[in-house]
Amino acid sequence: QQNETVLQSYDQNAPKNNEKRV
Repeated sequence: QQNETVLQSYDQNAPKNNEKRV
């Protein structure tokens, strides 16, 4: 669950990272 928080932080800091995450 903690990982989700880190992922959300990345989404806000670098939305481009979201594509890589997916």
